[in-house]
Amino acid sequence: MRVRNRNLFWFMLFLFIVFCGVVTACGSSDQAANSGGHSGHNENEGFEVTSSADVMPSFLKTYTPRTGQLYARVNEYEELLKTLNCYCGCMDYAENRHDSLYRCFIMGKENGRVTWTDHGTQCGVCLNELKDATDMASKGKSNEEIRKAIDAAYKGSI
Repeated sequence: MRVRNRNLFWFMLFLFIVFCGVVTACGSSDQAANSGGHSGHNENEGFEVTSSADVMPSFLKTYTPRTGQLYARVNEYEELLKTLNCYCGCMDYAENRHDSLYRCFIMGKENGRVTWTDHGTQCGVCLNELKDATDMASKGKSNEEIRKAIDAAYKGSI
């Protein structure tokens, strides 16, 4: 019984330390608080070009299957996503400003080739907005209904 309690203590201590590390890393500066938790994110945004929108970027292999599944929706809902604001703070960057939720996942397309960005992989706001918007679209909601719902749900997150 004593060994079990000691093991539980060390396990709980480990979880507490990990939790503190995550909380500290996610919100350690005023810049992070004002940019949806993206402290220095704009400078660290990574890009990868693939031959088409059907070919997912290799950086997704280091993320959860959910992240990959959400990225796979971006091309299908391109027109909708280009009409939606992103509320993580990326639309306020001084340089390399994002112009829509779409830009959080794809920087651009040229001659069929797609330049993906890893911005969305690092941002729960972007991923959740993408999920909510595409889920509503798949249920037949209009772009206007979706935009109003996204604005209402996320506008206060900045």
